[in-house]
Amino acid sequence: MGENLSCDCSSPDRAAAEDEVQALALLTGADIEQQLLPIRAWASVLDRDTYRAERTDNGLRIESEPPAEIHGGDQGRTLRELERS
Repeated sequence: MGENLSCDCSSPDRAAAEDEVQALALLTGADIEQQLLPIRAWASVLDRDTYRAERTDNGLRIESEPPAEIHGGDQGRTLRELERS
């Protein structure tokens, strides 16, 4: 425990890893929020406060409505579009 991890990566793998680290360093708070949006949408399904039930002619309809910051947080893109990206 507490030991540093090391990697004997070959040159192309090391370059790819360094490129990824540099790309992550350039992310802004807004970029990070954008990346977290699908994760928050997924997690909102686990929140029982997002569910509502209504009676219909065919029985009971239960739906989960994500919080407003998730639902409207991507300038009109739907959750399905976010999951594809």
